[in-house]
Amino acid sequence: MTIDNWEVDTLIHARQQQEGCGAGVIPALAHDLHNELPEEKGFSKRNINRMLAFYREYPHLPFVPQPVTQLNAGPKVPPSVALFPAKLIQSIPWTTFSRAALSTLLAPTTRS
Repeated sequence: MTIDNWEVDTLIHARQQQEGCGAGVIPALAHDLHNELPEEKGFSKRNINRMLAFYREYPHLPFVPQPVTQLNAGPKVPPSVALFPAKLIQSIPWTTFSRAALSTLLAPTTRS
């Protein structure tokens, strides 16, 4: 669920509170969304009802950032190739790189 859906559900809930549940807010919204955005999927009457039911069950659900953004990233470690002088790396023939890459890709991996 995205924050956009949450905001839409908040608006639908408020509108239904104003106009009443029998006012046809959801069918009208589903029809309008289908006409305005025919390529968008997921805004049928059934889906809007499900989103609204979720909103009503959890009206104060806190939104937090993705867990990966909360990780404390340590210092960046340079790739091992960066430890060698550029002249040395440029002097190694391409065939050596390609053989090493192929042998690494074709070698069976063993894990301990």
